Amino acid sequence: MALLAAAALAGFAVLAIEILGVHWLAPWFGTSNLVWSNQIGVVLLAMAVGGWSGGQLARNSPNPLRICSRLLLFAGVFIGCSLWLMPMVAQALLPEDLTLDEAATLFLGGSLGTALLFFAPPVFLLSMLSPLLIEARSKLELQSAGEAAGAIAAAGTLGSLAGVFGSSLIAIPTLGTRATLAITSAALILGGILILRSAKSAAIAEQKKTGKGLLAVFLLLPTAGICFQKDPADEANLPPQAQVLKVAETSIQRLR
Repeated sequence: MALLAAAALAGFAVLAIEILGVHWLAPWFGTSNLVWSNQIGVVLLAMAVGGWSGGQLARNSPNPLRICSRLLLFAGVFIGCSLWLMPMVAQALLPEDLTLDEAATLFLGGSLGTALLFFAPPVFLLSMLSPLLIEARSKLELQSAGEAAGAIAAAGTLGSLAGVFGSSLIAIPTLGTRATLAITSAALILGGILILRSAKSAAIAEQKKTGKGLLAVFLLLPTAGICFQKDPADEANLPPQAQVLKVAETSIQRLR
């Protein structure tokens, strides 16, 4: 069950990043078809490269579960760090006092560059999981490669469905984009730790048990704090002397 849960969590996170990423970029670059195309293209490219890289690791790894745990941890930490850094980079890529023509040109390059910097790496890491989870399931549960691949693919797809509808219809209107990404980051970090603890090597698990628990607390504290901080997107690209009276997020767009 732990392997299927990891596949579902990775599938959820990848689609949540794809959907939430466009909402997150909207205050700086809008949500035109070009921005959506950039986001979808970057995610698909990262998935393709990640799947191939994960297959290479799975072929040569004696302990694929440990690699899976690290991938989840690294992806969660990267998303948490992006919550701090992305607004600064987006603002730098879209300076103030631009004409409409100048801004339109930067929307395309700015959204593409931001997606490559902040969305491609976690999707790449999460996409490496599937081959490793298939390898682990076929070894640990003595299944054929086809049975293991089918189970992991089904779990990942169900997680992706939850990521699409859960983020669009529930999380964004209820929690907001930034808080939803922070929760996704925390879930990936916890998932990585649980996968490590479920590894069959008891000796390794015991040696790392205390350190991993402290690491979880250390990594989750900054992520949790993000949920209670003001979102930099609330005041991005405002006209001169404009004042924000209220901010709300819907399944369609951020309203200011």
